[in-house]
Amino acid sequence: MKKFFAVLVLSIFIFGSCNNEPVEFELQNLCEEATLNSIVAAENLANADSNEYTASCNAYKAVLLEQIDQCGDESGIIQEQIDALGNCETNTSQQSFAFMTAFFDGIQYDDMKPNFFGLLNNNAVGVVTFPNNEVNFLRIQGNNTYSSGTITNETREIVLFIPENAWQVGTYDMTNYAINPNDNEQGLTEALPHVDLNFFYEDGSSAFALETGGTLTVTEFDLENKVISGTFELPYNKTDNDGQISGPFDLTNGTFNYSLDDEFFE
Repeated sequence: MKKFFAVLVLSIFIFGSCNNEPVEFELQNLCEEATLNSIVAAENLANADSNEYTASCNAYKAVLLEQIDQCGDESGIIQEQIDALGNCETNTSQQSFAFMTAFFDGIQYDDMKPNFFGLLNNNAVGVVTFPNNEVNFLRIQGNNTYSSGTITNETREIVLFIPENAWQVGTYDMTNYAINPNDNEQGLTEALPHVDLNFFYEDGSSAFALETGGTLTVTEFDLENKVISGTFELPYNKTDNDGQISGPFDLTNGTFNYSLDDEFFE
């Protein structure tokens, strides 16, 4: 089974991807220049048409390799980005679709998709498992700045995890973490959907919402046409970078319509 790993946006690490150890000023400038070049190349790739895709993709890979040379890549995140580009011959995500909406953090978002969807060869969905939990979960991500190549303090992200037992039409209660139905204190006999809500800040750090429940409805699960659609809503509390909690707030008008393009469904 393919384990889906979300493509992480490199611009979070504009300055963080350079070594944190003291370095010569000139070397630090080279790292920053290489990172900024990668952002420009990502934007060029995002705007490339089908005739320009291969050349733009290879150019992006080249500047990412230069970023590794100048900044290092101890976490392996830049190499993951390179690997996600594949052979640069096709953009498979253009053959899939991903569409999420939600009224979230006081704003109506009408076009949320996985990070870099349509830019890299990443799928619309993935199938994942969690430690001490053998249940397969369908991972559906929606990000409002997916195509920009830059994480800002305006970035909001919703990640839905739908267990295999809920891969059918129906309405399900949600939790805020993966629960093993064979090892829990809630007396569950089946896994429940859960959700991650993420907030990002200009310094590259992130904070999370503390979800407190909610419901998810699968309105369509079609293996023949490989599509899943549905709705969701939930209350949540928000925690900032200082650990201060505010809320509760309501996430409403949540909808999703995604291709089932992970190899799990082939």
